[in-house]
Amino acid sequence: MNNKKLATYLVLLINLMVYPYVYGKNNTFPTIDRVLYVNECIREHGGGLDSLYKCSCVMDYFIENLTYEEFDNMDASSHGINTTGERSAIWRDPKGVRDGISRLKDVQSLAKKKCNLNKEN
Repeated sequence: MNNKKLATYLVLLINLMVYPYVYGKNNTFPTIDRVLYVNECIREHGGGLDSLYKCSCVMDYFIENLTYEEFDNMDASSHGINTTGERSAIWRDPKGVRDGISRLKDVQSLAKKKCNLNKEN
């Protein structure tokens, strides 16, 4: 095997080893979850292009400050806690769920301040 081929294989091997480490740690949020959150936020804040930019900013803040798993669990819990009847016990009763919802609200509050997204918007 000549040195050029060996160098090519070595570079390929290093890339295969580094790629999962670098990109595996990347905190990716699926596009569908980003879109759903931003659309819901826009509806809550009166619609319009201004709300789109501000709600997108909030989602970007989440991506920077939460893992996807944290966001997904907390977002699902914050919606589930409003369920009525016996089914709501799964969201209402466990301490960890309430802590998660509280953390999401805290992060969301900071994000809204950073992105200038007020209640009246």
